[in-house]
Amino acid sequence: MIPLKELPVCKEFHTLETAWNKTNNFALKAPTGSGKSIGLPWSINDKELCSGQILVVQPRRIAAISLARVLSEVLGSEIGEEVGYHIRFENKSSKYSRIIYVTDGILLGLLASDSSLSRVGLVIFDEFHERSLNNDASLALVKKIQQNQRQDLKILITSATIELDKISNFLPNCKRLTISGRTYPVEIIHKSRDIKLSLFKQVETEARRVMKNWPGDLLIFTDGASNISKIVREIQKQKWSKGILVYRFFGDMPLSEQEMVIEPKKSRKIVVATNIAETSLTIPGIRIVIDSGIAKVFNFDSNREINTLLPEKICRSSADQRSGRAGRTSPGVCIRLWSELDHRERPKFIEAEIHRLDLSELFLTLLSRGLKPEKLEWYESPSNASWDKARKQLQVLGLVDHQDVVNETGRLISKIPLHPKLGVALYQAAGQDCLSELALILSISEGRNPVNREYVGSYDKDSKSRKSDFDIMMAAYYDAKKSNFCTDFCKKNGIHAGRMREVEKVAFQLCSYFKKEFNPSVIPHEKISKILIKLDSNRIVRLKSPARKLYEDTRGKHLYLSPVSCVGNSDWALSLSTTEIMFKDKIQLQMDMVTEIREEWIIEILANKLTTQKRSFLDQNTRKVVVENYLKLGMHKLDLKYGYDPSKDDITSAYANEILAGVLVLKNWNEEVLQLLERLKFMENMLPDYNIQSLDEEDKILIIEQICSGRNSWKEIKNAEVMPVISDYLGLEKINVMKKIVPTNIIFGKNNRKIKLLYSKNEVSLRIKLQEIYDVEVHPTVGFGTCAIVVEILAPNNRVTQRTTDILGFWNESYPMIKKELAGRYPKHEWR
Repeated sequence: MIPLKELPVCKEFHTLETAWNKTNNFALKAPTGSGKSIGLPWSINDKELCSGQILVVQPRRIAAISLARVLSEVLGSEIGEEVGYHIRFENKSSKYSRIIYVTDGILLGLLASDSSLSRVGLVIFDEFHERSLNNDASLALVKKIQQNQRQDLKILITSATIELDKISNFLPNCKRLTISGRTYPVEIIHKSRDIKLSLFKQVETEARRVMKNWPGDLLIFTDGASNISKIVREIQKQKWSKGILVYRFFGDMPLSEQEMVIEPKKSRKIVVATNIAETSLTIPGIRIVIDSGIAKVFNFDSNREINTLLPEKICRSSADQRSGRAGRTSPGVCIRLWSELDHRERPKFIEAEIHRLDLSELFLTLLSRGLKPEKLEWYESPSNASWDKARKQLQVLGLVDHQDVVNETGRLISKIPLHPKLGVALYQAAGQDCLSELALILSISEGRNPVNREYVGSYDKDSKSRKSDFDIMMAAYYDAKKSNFCTDFCKKNGIHAGRMREVEKVAFQLCSYFKKEFNPSVIPHEKISKILIKLDSNRIVRLKSPARKLYEDTRGKHLYLSPVSCVGNSDWALSLSTTEIMFKDKIQLQMDMVTEIREEWIIEILANKLTTQKRSFLDQNTRKVVVENYLKLGMHKLDLKYGYDPSKDDITSAYANEILAGVLVLKNWNEEVLQLLERLKFMENMLPDYNIQSLDEEDKILIIEQICSGRNSWKEIKNAEVMPVISDYLGLEKINVMKKIVPTNIIFGKNNRKIKLLYSKNEVSLRIKLQEIYDVEVHPTVGFGTCAIVVEILAPNNRVTQRTTDILGFWNESYPMIKKELAGRYPKHEWR
């Protein structure tokens, strides 16, 4: 690393130093590679400008750790002394630490425990462009503290891509600063995707070329661990990559493995990464970047109450961040696998999480601190609909009342770093002596999966009778625990030691909120399942296709079991996690952490949500009417029972349903009936002044039920008259009006012949041979002259040669041409 004083931000630090005592708010825009994450806090501390601690907020744990270690090493101090970091479950700082790197979640927690940030003199929101939900909430709270309690507290917002004007409008008397120039220049080269090659092959081809033509190490950006592995395999099987170190780098990796990537190496290396490597981190030696231009983005679909994780095109600011990785330590090059036109059309910034995610947890947290979320000053305010949805959910859970007052249970739940629904589940588990087991299950489902496919496969062989992913996870935990989370043992057995150790820490913490010890034993499936069933009935699914492992939820959505699930073909199941993913170029819903449940548990727990239903239907094999009695939960039928002694109403309903579904057809539902329905549509659409409406589905149901009523066999129903029933339904007055306004036929032509009229929603027409309208000069109409009839004029071969709503215009304009064309072909017909 270059000396601190040589960093661009340190060279131009005088611009910030000059303004330091004139205001408490600063917004600094500096290119990637300018050293702002380390140089700014160091310079401020070195110049003794800040009397309190300096908190540097980072979007990721690995960034907080790495930056703290680099700065400590440069200063020649131990980590945790002058410089420290504080991440989840690890606090390497003390009251003597001057600079502390923290994650955004930790800052939100610090604001809860020390509402005035009494030891803090400056909060630096680094890489602010990432706009996490915690970051936006923390900024709003720090600004409130500054305005109401700590006028001396300073705020500094930094990024390579922030909007200085927007931040200046948000923070009062904000000094805007711009640091010019990256440490080293980066050449940008756009190369469109080659549709003949897979992404993995095109990346490998580009990697081969750039590693040959440019010095330094290579950083490749793509989306997700799966694609990373495919690219790594594609590169490693090529001869040119021999002797080159190839690393994976993504968020789900254990921190120890992430740190290995960052460590300097003697050999050349290639790092294939997600957007974890986009900001803050400097990977030594990187001089080349290949950017696929895509990233997986987490969203929450509030209508379906599911998480979505799908690849999306990155925005322009993210592209700038990625290219900047090549210029951190020396001049570099960035290959973008999309065109310049595509680049110009991409949005400048990604939409902030506060507009994309569920706000229930944040809403409860703020209410518990006596704050009204809607009244806080937000950098970008969430929609009222988002707040209302969060409020309603908390009311349903019984945590807040209609005046937004949080009760005692709600205050306890607000301290738990989980969605309030899951917090309530833990609260109920604490009262049923199964807290430790549920805490462990939720720690796994809400975190990074600590078990891979190999472990699942070996576990299934020994325990095929079990139908719960919970058991697999519990067994994996016990195996890891017995080995004291030994890395070699866990790796050999398909368990991520670091993740499983973290799972234990989370479960221990969750139990501590209820003043209980973490002491798990055998999972009490019935207790836990009933708690989860009561909490959220939308998680209940029923098997629809055993071959495809396809299930259906209460709203009729189709969901697939995760490939690593052991639930198999259980009739009923409950899923703790549902995510929208891309599978074989199609979007589908996938369930994780699934457990088998029993129908009787659903009936017992959700008795007040179930409705008693009855349906009669025609058995196509026996041609008999069967009565179906069941309890209904959304799209699901429970306690289904069949009866074979139908009432007259059951028979009517059964046949009516089959007719409406098109399975059975009434003999006399003929063209006359269909034209009557079309005449109604025509009047509704073209002659609205008469206030005659067409028949909707409900009308048709009533009519068909009336036709079926009192008849006990299909033979009777099939031959029943239809027109009299429809006429009775419409009423004599309406039928008489229709006869006059929209008649079924009309006297027309030189022979005064009765001609049938054909109606549709938008027009009425008739067909007549050309020779029959000689001498006709008055165009026919319906609706007492208000709607012209479309006259379809037939040639001698009975094919339509002209459609017209102006008979005089036809004779003057079209007829001469038609006569010229047809007279020669049909000389025996009359032509005038």
